[in-house]
Amino acid sequence: MKRIRITHVLANTLDRGAQWMVLNLLEHLDDMFESSVVSLREPKGSTVEERFGSSNIPVRYLRKKDGFDLRLFGRMRTTIRELNPDILNTHRIALRYTTPITRLLHIPHVHTVHSQLAESTSPVERLMIFAALKGGVLPVAVANSIGMGVSKLLREPPGSVPVIPNGIPLEAFSRARGRREAVRASFAFGPDDCVFVCVARLAYPKNQALLIKAFYPVVEKHRSARLVLVGDGPDRAALETLSADLGVARNVTFLGVREDVADILAASDVFVMTSDWEGYPLSLLEAAAAGLPAVSTDVGAISEIVRSDKTGILVPSQDESALTQAMMTMMGNARLRRTFSDAALNLAQGEFGLDKMAARYASLYREVVNGKR
Repeated sequence: MKRIRITHVLANTLDRGAQWMVLNLLEHLDDMFESSVVSLREPKGSTVEERFGSSNIPVRYLRKKDGFDLRLFGRMRTTIRELNPDILNTHRIALRYTTPITRLLHIPHVHTVHSQLAESTSPVERLMIFAALKGGVLPVAVANSIGMGVSKLLREPPGSVPVIPNGIPLEAFSRARGRREAVRASFAFGPDDCVFVCVARLAYPKNQALLIKAFYPVVEKHRSARLVLVGDGPDRAALETLSADLGVARNVTFLGVREDVADILAASDVFVMTSDWEGYPLSLLEAAAAGLPAVSTDVGAISEIVRSDKTGILVPSQDESALTQAMMTMMGNARLRRTFSDAALNLAQGEFGLDKMAARYASLYREVVNGKR
């Protein structure tokens, strides 16, 4: 039987959520699919790129310039003709550079929507997305609330947009839990320390400044509170200065970009996310797979991952006082943390596995190729 050729088009190949989602998906699709990737930008030297290479997934780099690059359309058309995919699956801004070409070449086009359009795009961008999706591009949302937002934009009935939640490699986080004590010792965490961890780029809209400010009263009351920030970005220097100015620098650790995230999560006690807006963040899926209770702002599709008062505590966006109180609650109640931890782990094992995501995309791709979508 002929293999189905799938080409994913990404804005870039940085180590970001959409890129990891595509890598995980392509590594887990069955042998009926032949996969390739196109990046709008130049190579970035990222871990994602290394994994594409080790998994024998070819990547084409179109070296887009900053801003709107009109010349990219010609390179995109040539590349798509050469790859000759049965389906093109785009992500984020790749949609704008591919829609005219897939129409011209009569290639079925799927677009994965990773975040709430009202929060993450401008009115002009939403108009372009509306035109593309109304013109025949099939949207797929990564969460129910995001799908509802796309349906609303298209003036379609609720539930009309397919939803395929992201998945993660659960086994990596299961293995890491057995290394908890060793990893805590390597970071010099004490047996009574309560370690809050945030894995995110240090940049807008992640808002780690809010996290550090909310953490200050926690440290004032509980000197055994620790905060670990995993990731890097343009806000790092300002965040380090803020920690020093508030007198909590000894309790806040900046680890930068790490490849041992599973081990760091295993060594931690509570995951914290303070974003101003989000989609369906992989980092929260990973926290659940690590058995971590979560404290998070209630934005985007986060409530579909963190079940309020079951696997964690949700607080309003930019509410420093509520965030402090939620962290205080977690800090002072080990029994509650264990209850949330067990529930988060059960949720991850039941809903967040890669095999489930890959099977759903495989089914969707077959329906598209067979003209059923």
